[in-house]
Amino acid sequence: MFKIKYFKRRLERKVNKVEHKTARLERISLILHESFNDVVFNNECRQDCSSSNDESQSEDSIIQEGRIQEDCTATVSTNLDGNDDYNDNFDDNNQSNGNIDINGSVGDSSSNGYDSDDSGSTESTNFDTDRDHNQIELYFENDKEKEAYFIKVLRIWALQSGLLSMRKLDSLLAQLKPLFHNIPLSYKTLLDTPSSIQIMQITGGQLWYKGITTNLNSMNLKSYLEIHKKIVIDVNADGLPLFKSSREHFWPLLGRLVGTKNQPFVISLTLFQSAIVSELHEFLYYFVNEIHYLKENGYMYNDQRFEFCIQNFICDAPARSFMKGIVEHGAYFACEKTNESFINRDQSNHHRHNNQSPLEELGIGMVSQFPLDGMHLVYLGVFRRLLLAWQKWNGPWKLHVRTVAQISDDLLVGKTTCPQDFNRKPRNLNELKYYKATEFRRLLLYDGIVVLKNHLNENIYKHFLLLHCAIYILSSPSLVQTFCHYAEEFLNIFISHSVVIYGQKFVVYNVHSLCHLAQECYLHGDLESFSAFVFENKLKSLKASLKSGYKPLQQAAFRDIESSENIDIIMDKKDNQVTLSMSHFYDNEVLNGQQYRRISINNVVLQLNGKDSYVKMNNEEVIAIVNIVQRDDRVFLIGHAFLRSEDFYQYPISSSLLGICMVSHKDEQRKIFPISDIKAKCWMIPYEECYVCIPLLHTSPIFN
Repeated sequence: MFKIKYFKRRLERKVNKVEHKTARLERISLILHESFNDVVFNNECRQDCSSSNDESQSEDSIIQEGRIQEDCTATVSTNLDGNDDYNDNFDDNNQSNGNIDINGSVGDSSSNGYDSDDSGSTESTNFDTDRDHNQIELYFENDKEKEAYFIKVLRIWALQSGLLSMRKLDSLLAQLKPLFHNIPLSYKTLLDTPSSIQIMQITGGQLWYKGITTNLNSMNLKSYLEIHKKIVIDVNADGLPLFKSSREHFWPLLGRLVGTKNQPFVISLTLFQSAIVSELHEFLYYFVNEIHYLKENGYMYNDQRFEFCIQNFICDAPARSFMKGIVEHGAYFACEKTNESFINRDQSNHHRHNNQSPLEELGIGMVSQFPLDGMHLVYLGVFRRLLLAWQKWNGPWKLHVRTVAQISDDLLVGKTTCPQDFNRKPRNLNELKYYKATEFRRLLLYDGIVVLKNHLNENIYKHFLLLHCAIYILSSPSLVQTFCHYAEEFLNIFISHSVVIYGQKFVVYNVHSLCHLAQECYLHGDLESFSAFVFENKLKSLKASLKSGYKPLQQAAFRDIESSENIDIIMDKKDNQVTLSMSHFYDNEVLNGQQYRRISINNVVLQLNGKDSYVKMNNEEVIAIVNIVQRDDRVFLIGHAFLRSEDFYQYPISSSLLGICMVSHKDEQRKIFPISDIKAKCWMIPYEECYVCIPLLHTSPIFN
């Protein structure tokens, strides 16, 4: 009797679940039907309305009205942007959601010595305001055009939905079929899924080779080739465990166009049945053959031949040892030497016996083109080891449980001031084993110098500052050019002091490799330019594309093919785009004009919310922004300057040389600052009676 009731309840739950899914699909179908019935159809094209602006007032009148000591003529180009939540103390007497477009490019004509030519001239620009940008009207010639648009949008939505089940998509298509007769009944037709793919059997697994040329053919490369004149890619290889209950691993080969912001593309995808991978030649066979062909014949685009080359292989230590055919990173002779010594086998114990890498046939710099990756080496390696030593290792450096709790409390306080630039906010130090690489990076470069200052022994803290200063310098595109030799010196001191403080056991492969990191930056630029962060994000999306353990290689391959079509190239350059949004009104402002709560400069967001409202100017002033004013096609910040600034630390280098300072005594007077004088966005962290101002490295310089 008990079993009957048990199975009856299980059956009822399954029935309710099916009914819930069916009702949900019906609601989606109804919403889509209603939304498209509301679309306005019109056979005539809509005429754009244009309006002319009033004559710009002279610069002298702005200076007199706003009491500007220095002015800068700037014209900026902006895009429409959505509104964000905000929290500030201004009156909302005349608030609207207007966004503004200003067409032009930034020019600096301030009187402080920066390009002071034409300082007396003003440029007039045309701009449009759209106060109802959330209400979109679509115009179609007929129902057929409307249906084609819907199918296109549905396809884009399906590809971007992440964990969308293909069965549910088929069910949705069946529900929509009565409304749109030409809509396909299968997701395979909608997403152009191929009927089959070629899977090669290799030792210990299976391999799908998509190819570099296939990926390049799916991209709109015209603008890229006009600038770079050749195809340059970075390559990444890494292991990706798929399931907790299985030893199956993906080993993808990923590529990425250098000089773009595009996501990496899949070159090949290999499924190994074990975590231990030994057969290198089969793994790289098709890749090496294609590289041979591209290096000899180039890449053809629009009947024109372009040179092809590989810039770097960006891998973690295990992947580097596998790709190069050398001993594991934990071995005694694991340290990587120069290209010449590698080819000549000067250190035979460094190489695996009878396992020469096929990449040597390509003329690849087996050391110079395999840079040390900062993500795995520094953040997940050295700094994570340092934090674990403070918490777990016995010694005078070990932190008491109460001290760890106090540091965690300070981290959580910093969470309230953390800018939106950080996707992962500060959290409890007891969750260290769950930290991601971005959290270790944030803690090392930014809030760690504040929250650890009063909790670590003075010598331990100074030892930590050696690592902080070195990595802060190497991560900055501007500082690395000036202070790279200092960073190299700091890292060498850090290594030698590590032996004295923590013992020889602390100096493992990652710690030793720090002595080579500055040389990598001499060759390749700042750390972020050859970081594995962007490739790790792609690995995550590959794993997310799997819905079950059935044929995972085929699943991932199909999902990748479906999303690889007509890819636009996003160039990795700042085009000085400025977006103004969230208009409001504050009475008796020091400068008349249209007022806004939010401004986005090259995707760097400043707004009046306390967390994202601090900037450092070119003259090293730190400003708390209280308003944003657009006047005569130029944009100004209204803010309070901090009157006192001093070094936060002086060892191993004065923090002010890195842009890090401790500020206090905010000026009560509201002043006007042109946006072209902004140097960087800052994170203001409370410390005692002051604030520690730390420029965000990815925002400096904010303009080209």
